[in-house]
Amino acid sequence: MPDVLPSDNAHYKTQQYWDSRYQTEGPDATFDWFKSYDDIRPVLEANLPPPAPSSPPPHPGALPHLLVLGCGNSTLSESLALVSGYTHVTSVDYSAVVVEAMRARTAKLGLDADRFTFQVADIRDMALFAAESFAGAIDKGTMDALLTGDGEDGAGGKAYDPWNPPRELCAEVERYVREVHRVLCSRGVFIYITFGQPHFRRRHLELTTTDGVPLWESIKVQTVGDAFHYYVYVCTKT
Repeated sequence: MPDVLPSDNAHYKTQQYWDSRYQTEGPDATFDWFKSYDDIRPVLEANLPPPAPSSPPPHPGALPHLLVLGCGNSTLSESLALVSGYTHVTSVDYSAVVVEAMRARTAKLGLDADRFTFQVADIRDMALFAAESFAGAIDKGTMDALLTGDGEDGAGGKAYDPWNPPRELCAEVERYVREVHRVLCSRGVFIYITFGQPHFRRRHLELTTTDGVPLWESIKVQTVGDAFHYYVYVCTKT
């Protein structure tokens, strides 16, 4: 595998880094951050709406449509279909390079391109999706990439105190979380998989509406792994 590590972790936040990385890796490459699908499958299937609900969905047409946020060239999207049986999965990334590669991969796998789609989108502004479009959304390290930056372009290379992240960075992550909340239907689930411990990550999830109502009815924290734990935040929309 070619050397694709950035010279500065802040570059993980930039579109230019990801375009260059995916071009270097080539269109057939795949890479799964943190854990494999087999590792996270139990926690996903335990918390996401079932692929074939036995009762009517809470929002017409929402179930069982899932959204994968910052999909990259991970096998997560295809595994949701081929392993867990989901029939509608939309995956977004802001690298057009990888989106084109994943569309081609989907075709090779024989998945219906109308039901398993890849689209170019900035997760901080997903205007291409109407409110309440999805029953579940999955982030596997994408917010972590946002948190490597120190400002709007993320390329300043300045380290920050994780106990006291910059106001601009917190605002940017908040935009993202509010967008996820907007596109989820009532009782929709946002699953965020990260190496970030609760004392560093909960602050970015525990947001309220303008009326002071919590965005999430509940935020559960689970762990995956043995020697090194990854954290799974399961946020249920009110």
